[in-house]
Amino acid sequence: MSPTALWRPTLSPNHEKAIKWYNRAIAGLRQHIEQRGIDPGLALLSCTLFISVEMQQRNVGNALNLIEIGYKLMGQSLSVSSTVQLSPNSAALDEVVTPFFSRHVVLMATLGNPRPPNWSCHVEENMLKSSVLASFSVLDEPKRHLYSIIYQAYEIIRVEQLEPTEERIIKMQCLRQKLLLEDLRQWETSFVNTWSHETRREIVWAVSNLLMYWGVCYIWLSTCTTRLQSAFDEYSERFATILDHAENVLKYSIESTAGQPIFTSEAGPIPPLYFCAIKCRDPLLRRRALVLMRRAPRRESVWAYVPTEKVIEKVIGLEEGDYDATHIEMTGPPLLPPEENRIHHIAVVRKGAVGDTRRLALQLSKYIVGPPDNSRRMVHENVWLEEMTDHQYSP
Repeated sequence: MSPTALWRPTLSPNHEKAIKWYNRAIAGLRQHIEQRGIDPGLALLSCTLFISVEMQQRNVGNALNLIEIGYKLMGQSLSVSSTVQLSPNSAALDEVVTPFFSRHVVLMATLGNPRPPNWSCHVEENMLKSSVLASFSVLDEPKRHLYSIIYQAYEIIRVEQLEPTEERIIKMQCLRQKLLLEDLRQWETSFVNTWSHETRREIVWAVSNLLMYWGVCYIWLSTCTTRLQSAFDEYSERFATILDHAENVLKYSIESTAGQPIFTSEAGPIPPLYFCAIKCRDPLLRRRALVLMRRAPRRESVWAYVPTEKVIEKVIGLEEGDYDATHIEMTGPPLLPPEENRIHHIAVVRKGAVGDTRRLALQLSKYIVGPPDNSRRMVHENVWLEEMTDHQYSP
């Protein structure tokens, strides 16, 4: 794809100059790859810079394509043997670029790629397969409409992840958030009224798929303008509904009687389940999400590069401390972790170890308020991925 196709036809002299430098950067990167090969960390840095350009120009679709390329590059970078000693420049890139990119790519992957996913099915009878796939077409319009809203919501959530401080931007974000939430509510009301009584297997599966991602988008968009993780506590019922839909999706994705189709989607249930397990602090609901995640089929994606269940177990252990979930009382409100215990951001990093080798670590970030001036600041804890055990939380 020509980079010039990414820009508006009417350009100012400054834009023309920017395009020239942008084209030169892409050409230089291509030449570097062809002639000498390229360090995965440098490739990831270049990809991140190109994503920034596309985001600034509001070419979100192009940016998302680059993010997908980036998480493949990130996988290559993270898969480099831990015994390989990286150059100082490569090590510096590992320290800065990889956690930054992994944090943002997990945001995108959790929300779901804001483009309508392709649906498919596996069945013994080819004629039945054609009929089943044809029946999905009745959902094309509501699917397109939902993902159009998700596409816009992603822009708002992405900006809020950067914690803007300019008053003009904050007001604009809040206004757009309010309008999009109303669009989401109207979509859900119309969609549920139309499709909630459907009994065809493929439609039940597809409806749950859409409502599962609707729930993730609605909760995250509702909470993205606050800096408190406790804001998610208001949405326990919606988290539970996401899990109900995830069970439906899994039922028709991994279970089948003779001759019945098994349905699959590009995105699948893992991102919504991860979202529930991380952001919902209700001890029963987040453990239910973890159980469902262990049943979900795996496919190549950003989720293939880290032990997702281990990440969730570690986060639960840190947030809940000594809380024993085996003695959860079924009456009364659940015991939730305090705000100061809650993890805000998760990233995968490569850190130095004994002998200057590099090992994969999980970087868990949270905010604390404390001395010397009682200001709010972010602190990090790094945990070696290979040292995570199965006994760090109460199942």
